[in-house]
Amino acid sequence: MPYDGPVIDCDVHHTWPDLEHIVSRLPADARERLRERAFRLRPGTAYPGAGGANKRLDSYGPEGEPPGSSLAMAQRQLFDPFKVERAVMTFDVGHEASEPNPYLARQLARAMNDWSIETWLEAGDERVRGAVIVNTHVPEDAAAEIRRVGGHPRMAQVLLAGAGLGMPLGHPAYHAIYDAAQEVGLPIAIHVGGETAYQLSAGAQPISRLDYYGVTGQPVVHHLLSLIVHGVFERFRALNAIIVEAGVAWLPWLVTKLDAAYADLRRETPWVKRLPSEYLRERVGLTTQPLELTPAAGQLTDYLSVVPGVEDMLCFASDYPHWDADELRFIGRRIPVEWHSRLFYENACRLYGWEASTEARRALEAAA
Repeated sequence: MPYDGPVIDCDVHHTWPDLEHIVSRLPADARERLRERAFRLRPGTAYPGAGGANKRLDSYGPEGEPPGSSLAMAQRQLFDPFKVERAVMTFDVGHEASEPNPYLARQLARAMNDWSIETWLEAGDERVRGAVIVNTHVPEDAAAEIRRVGGHPRMAQVLLAGAGLGMPLGHPAYHAIYDAAQEVGLPIAIHVGGETAYQLSAGAQPISRLDYYGVTGQPVVHHLLSLIVHGVFERFRALNAIIVEAGVAWLPWLVTKLDAAYADLRRETPWVKRLPSEYLRERVGLTTQPLELTPAAGQLTDYLSVVPGVEDMLCFASDYPHWDADELRFIGRRIPVEWHSRLFYENACRLYGWEASTEARRALEAAA
């Protein structure tokens, strides 16, 4: 059955129309360096290593403006037709803030956040929500950036697009980031794609699009595992995490493996006081895109149901304007009707700490 209620879209990619939108917001000493390396910031490009374009062709502007650079286009193609009440803007992954030079990465993150606030969050559309992009090379710098702009009323999350220290994101070296995120009341989001600047897979770098798509989830799974192993959810009791654009089919494997090993491995991690599945169910959300395909829709549901409470973890994400974005109608056909209100709206509200709007409450009650 189709879903016709309010929608929260947890992954909508926005980008600048041209490089000068970012360069002009940088300190003078960084501007020429960025102009010389413009290829790293060119909007609308493919993920590094993936090859080819990765955006839907009808999302380009009439003058060739890059996909994701027009709020009006997003309103027309996504917000309006699919009853999107809130859309979380996630840059074009945000891998620019994973620039290996930590000083330049700090300046880029600041410029990107200022651009996002000025041109999207304050453009007059109440549906738009933002993400604080941070550079993770120097967690103290990231924490300062979170405290600088994280209190903006339209900010929804702290976006981590890469592990700049070469260690998984649960490592204590990153705790300053989580302390700041918890202080300003924002969850963290870990997005596939930023790792292209570092270690993308357990083996070598991918050489084709199929190769790339097959391994992009590996770093994210390791980051999530490390959040549990290093006790992040115990240390930061009010911090939630959202895993973005990594799919969901790997979750049963991870949960069953961790829960089975919990009793034996606790001697190494006494600060992990509960079953890993409990932390995941209560504190972690997974966005649906790219939702894995099975020969029959019910097979995916049966598999995911191995995880207790999985219906409370899934959050809708379109991944607009990528060519392989998932439309609401597609997801609605693949996920049980009984999960729809949580998937498309309620789970995101809980993870982001949002109150449901009056209109959404009425619609959800009517649907129930």
